[in-house]
Amino acid sequence: MTPIKWYTCPEFSKLDLPSPRWLIEGLVPGDGWTLVYAYPKVGKSILCMQIGHALATGTGDVLGFKPAPSHLRVLYVQADTPDRTFQEQIVKVAPSSPMMVTLSCPPYAPEQHRPALELLIAEAKPHVIIWDCLNKLTTEDYNTVVGAVRALQRLQRL
Repeated sequence: MTPIKWYTCPEFSKLDLPSPRWLIEGLVPGDGWTLVYAYPKVGKSILCMQIGHALATGTGDVLGFKPAPSHLRVLYVQADTPDRTFQEQIVKVAPSSPMMVTLSCPPYAPEQHRPALELLIAEAKPHVIIWDCLNKLTTEDYNTVVGAVRALQRLQRL
């Protein structure tokens, strides 16, 4: 077991640490999770489509933030909107995007439909997965810290 090193605050503040890697500078970190959370019907899905398109093309602007100039394989798993409505949104936001999208994923899919989702992820080989919408992808109460963590842990296992 490797011991955990501790520092005083003055020591820690002087460490030469690498800058964080950003997919979209100041908005989407290169490692970990980004959670978009707001009231219903305020544009979370549209924002996530814009983020996905920017990451897939390495171009554009998301709320004034610029993506890294790389072309990432982005998979947008849609579980919240009827397919026709989602198609209309894609046509408006990113009709020529190389971003990959799914038709409606069955509600509460991670545990019940885990093999299908694992196959989808294996075939698509994405660098980034956008899950829309968390409340349709879990039975957990994601309005609590414990529920949100459990929901994200289930998705992470995929």
